[in-house]
Amino acid sequence: MLKKIKIKNLAIVDSLEIEFNSSFNVITGESGSGKTIIYKSINYLFGETFNKKNIREEESICEISGLLNINSKAYEIKRVFSQSKTQNYINNKIVSIHKYLNFINENWESYGQHEQQLLLNKDNHIKYLDLFSKNSDLLIQYKLLFDSYNMINNEIKKIISDNDDYYKNKELYDYQLKELNDLRIDNNEDSILKDKIKAIEENKNISTYLDSLSDISSSSDIFKLLDNSSNKLQDLSNKSSDVENIINQLNSLRDELSDLGYEASKLSKEYYYNQSELDSFQEKLLEINHFKRKYGGTIESILAYKKELEDKASKSEDIDSILENKLIEKNNIKEDLLDKANLLLEKRINAIKKLEKNIRNDLQLMEMKDVEFSVQLGKVAINENGIEECIFNIKTNKGESTKSIGDIVSGGELSRIMMAIKLSINISSKNKIFILDEIDAGLSGKEADSIGNIIQRLSKYNQVICITHLSQIASKANQHLKISKSVLSGRTLCNVDNLNEEEKIKELAEMISGKDITSESISYAKKILG
Repeated sequence: MLKKIKIKNLAIVDSLEIEFNSSFNVITGESGSGKTIIYKSINYLFGETFNKKNIREEESICEISGLLNINSKAYEIKRVFSQSKTQNYINNKIVSIHKYLNFINENWESYGQHEQQLLLNKDNHIKYLDLFSKNSDLLIQYKLLFDSYNMINNEIKKIISDNDDYYKNKELYDYQLKELNDLRIDNNEDSILKDKIKAIEENKNISTYLDSLSDISSSSDIFKLLDNSSNKLQDLSNKSSDVENIINQLNSLRDELSDLGYEASKLSKEYYYNQSELDSFQEKLLEINHFKRKYGGTIESILAYKKELEDKASKSEDIDSILENKLIEKNNIKEDLLDKANLLLEKRINAIKKLEKNIRNDLQLMEMKDVEFSVQLGKVAINENGIEECIFNIKTNKGESTKSIGDIVSGGELSRIMMAIKLSINISSKNKIFILDEIDAGLSGKEADSIGNIIQRLSKYNQVICITHLSQIASKANQHLKISKSVLSGRTLCNVDNLNEEEKIKELAEMISGKDITSESISYAKKILG
């Protein structure tokens, strides 16, 4: 049961809190007042994909939270939406969307006008029959087998295709495999080679600089200049102390340069590099880059292609045995698949008569007295559903032929049929939440009254939150909520009121006669309220 919902910054809602009754809740209001926003907010809270356009204008975050009662335990659930992400909470703890949906999934069901359109497509009829037959566990087993069957079918097709391709291009593939075997490379070898080349080239540069310094003592120009200058100044007969000082500095500089050359020569040996090794690494890297350009751009793609060629060559040698084993495996899966499909067929056949009877009875209660409803079931087939076809057929009037639902029904008839199917599927459900959005489209007053009785029946053991525009349905609710909108400081706001008895009468009368409430509409409102 959904006890409470809080909505912040959704469309025209800035902040809204609604408390719900445990049985039959009805929501009414003028067109555009915000009824659909309430319907959307509950669906968003229960896990539907959020439309970011629904975030209130000038706001960055929309937040919807609710208080759930499941098996007599209270849980707080919340979803926070922004333009970039969605966060899901159970009891204030962030959880994944998968965990969030698993927690909520079995506890609610939403039914809007869009689902009526699903009924028009006969491909969806089998889904309703399986829900009624309670085939979910068996369907999961069947679909797992069906996926395996498709997978092995694709494997067989690929084996045959690869083998045909191999023999068609055998000469090319043998040549490519030979040159790839000759290449002999490992993953990341290009990166390793680049690092090695970089390290050797750095040593080479340092060694070259140090060798240049070590040769300084044999550089005739600088030492000749120092020696000549020192000798010329030494030969002067009258040397001042300043000249003597220069001579000493020249001699000292010569000694320092000689020492520097010796130290550089000694240090150079620590930065030894092997030119032939460098050439070998560079040559290997060029070769790898050539093959990368040829086979996909990376070493991983080269090795993957090499393995693909090896697999093709290996399988070609034993193709008959491989195919035989795969076909045996396929046939084993097929047998299991057919077994499951036949079990599904049996359960579906057993459920059909009961479903047909339930729906005919409910439709008669909803003023479709002459209706004939039947389910047409095809043979077992290996497809997604394990059946050739499942078609819901109906004859709404005497003297007409029986046709598929999608071919003949009106909007009002479709609403009633959908409601009958929903009721049949959920006839034994308890403590479930049903969200109904204007399912009364196209109904007359008498028909709406009958659907109201059906919803009231459903709400006996479940919670129903129903958006309606018909007084006949609204009058049967345990709680009546009215949605309205107002303008404050230039912005539209959405409001909700829980109506008391007098307010209910006024709202029902307005739904009956429009804005101009008459004494007759008041009297009729009181009458349908009982």
